[in-house]
Amino acid sequence: MARPRRIDPLLVKRAQTTAALTTSVESLRQCQAVLLPALFGATLEQTAAVLGVGRATVPRLQAAFRKNQSTRASPARNWGGRRQ
Repeated sequence: MARPRRIDPLLVKRAQTTAALTTSVESLRQCQAVLLPALFGATLEQTAAVLGVGRATVPRLQAAFRKNQSTRASPARNWGGRRQ
């Protein structure tokens, strides 16, 4: 049995505002990858068909949108390290 989908309302709101203001095609695809399942209940396969990408690309687009939104809010600290 598949686990239930968790939809973050704040992420959906950010995706809506970003989709309205963006001029980048990649950013728009990332927003659509978040909005289609959240607002319309689309599956990964349906979302991939609408966006014209593969099924495995949809979670990648969603993760990229989450990453881009979180880095704008609070940049990650660079603590250095052995391989810096």
